[in-house]
Amino acid sequence: MDNSERFRSLATPLLDRLHFAALRLARNPTAADDLAQEALLEAWRDFGGFDASRPFAPWLFRILETTFLDSKRKRRIPTAPLESDPEAPEPAETSLDPSEPEALRNCLDDRIVAALDALPPEQRMAVLYADAFDLPYAEIAAIQGAPIGTVRFRIHAGRRRLRARLAGKGPA
Repeated sequence: MDNSERFRSLATPLLDRLHFAALRLARNPTAADDLAQEALLEAWRDFGGFDASRPFAPWLFRILETTFLDSKRKRRIPTAPLESDPEAPEPAETSLDPSEPEALRNCLDDRIVAALDALPPEQRMAVLYADAFDLPYAEIAAIQGAPIGTVRFRIHAGRRRLRARLAGKGPA
């Protein structure tokens, strides 16, 4: 299997998750499309340096977050609440593999998406990776470039804020 086929076989199963994560980062459907595409292109460029003994998903999501931060610093990605884009597709149109974790499908509920989007970005993505993508803390730490203790705190604080917001108590 050549590098192109290998990359495709590793990346293709993650495309829905990658786009969903890009949407949660950029909070704008058009910017999310661009962000996911740019991250895939960057991953393809760097694929020769990928350590095959390590999991591919955290590596790819780390590239997505780095690409987002770089683009945000360069002011290329506008971030806005999803509701402000009248052209935004309905969440139900998102193509999800039926084998995706149940939590990911549940995240498409409007109330949960709104509560998730209200979290600070680091907490939002940590909760998303843990609860929707079912990634272990060590992989989330690798993606976010943070110690496991920090990731545990982000997930704990994010879940607490989500519970409070979904219970109608506002941010915790």
